Amino acid sequence: MGGREERFVERAVRMGDWEIEIQLDTGAVRGGIGVNQHPEVFNTGQVIQGWTALWRKTKEPRFLAAAKRAARWLVEVQDDDGKWSAHSYLGSPHSYHARIAWPLLELHALTGDPLLFRSARQNVQMPPNTGS
Repeated sequence: MGGREERFVERAVRMGDWEIEIQLDTGAVRGGIGVNQHPEVFNTGQVIQGWTALWRKTKEPRFLAAAKRAARWLVEVQDDDGKWSAHSYLGSPHSYHARIAWPLLELHALTGDPLLFRSARQNVQMPPNTGS
């Protein structure tokens, strides 16, 4: 690794470690402004993506463990029909929540956890056509 790339990796590791330090007991990542107790599904998905990238780069088990905890929380708070309403901006689902499914699929690729695949698929899958 070159000096410049090494500095970027060191910064990313510090950021990943900080997110682990403030990760909520539930596994969720905090939302809102500042360090608070407000869990947010979208933020959690984005931080999972960072932790999986850090694990790929460093092979440090703490990043994969934190990502798994966060993913379990996402699966637990997912609505029965695959969307995320709770812990979401304005308490409603959003199309950009597909960016939560993506990190779940990335984590599934690393862990083989079928629950993560099912959760992601359920979020992006189109409902059956019920029209005539």
